[in-house]
Amino acid sequence: KIIVFTEFADTANYLGTALENDNLGVFKYTSKEASSTNKETIRANFDAGLKPQYQRDDYQILIATDAISEGYNLHRAGTIINYDIPYNPTRVIQRIGRINRINKKMFDKLYIYNYFPTDIGEAETRTKQISPSRWR
Repeated sequence: KIIVFTEFADTANYLGTALENDNLGVFKYTSKEASSTNKETIRANFDAGLKPQYQRDDYQILIATDAISEGYNLHRAGTIINYDIPYNPTRVIQRIGRINRINKKMFDKLYIYNYFPTDIGEAETRTKQISPSRWR
C-alpha cells in the first residue's frame, strides 16, 4: 500500500482524478472529506493495529493532505510519496511517522520518495532553496 502526501487539496483532487480510472483502488482524503465514515475507511484499509477481521483491502493508495499527517496509524502501507515538500521539515517527519510506528513494525524496509518541482516550478516556489536551509 502507498500513501501519497501533498500540501494542497487541489493537488490531491488532481491526483485522485488522474488515478481513479486506473483501477488502482485510490482513496482521497483532505480536510474537506473529514467525516467519521471516511476516517473509518482509512483505518480499515491502512491501520495494521485494527483486528484482522475488521481490516479491508478496498484501497491500495491513499492520497491525502497533511490533514492526515498526525493522529493516524497507516502502517499497512510501506511506501510514502511526498508529492510536494513542505517548507517545515517537521511535516515530513510527521508524514513518515504515519507508517513508521514504534513497536509496530510491519515491513523490513520502508520506502520514502520525495518529489521536488521542475525548474519552472522551482522558480516560483524556491522549494529546493528554502527546504534545505530549514533542515539544518
